[in-house]
Amino acid sequence: MYNPFANTIKFFKAINLLASPKGTTIIGLMEELEISRRSVFRLLEAMGELGFPLYDEQLYPGREKRYRLMETYVIKLPNMFFPNPMFIKEN
Repeated sequence: MYNPFANTIKFFKAINLLASPKGTTIIGLMEELEISRRSVFRLLEAMGELGFPLYDEQLYPGREKRYRLMETYVIKLPNMFFPNPMFIKEN
């Protein structure tokens, strides 16, 4: 059965993965969200365009990059992480 909220659910799952203390990898997002590698990059690009403060890091040469949200941007809820909506009026 078609779920009209499937993409919204995947978006919030991605936020939760990216907001975790260790962040996640491209492969982690692909597996958890059941989407293609290209779709993961589209998702990260869209999040960047929406103003989510994403960054990546590669701890060791040859290891996959880990992506995460800035800690100061995240509110910890009992069962998930959620972005702090910091509503700021733009001039």
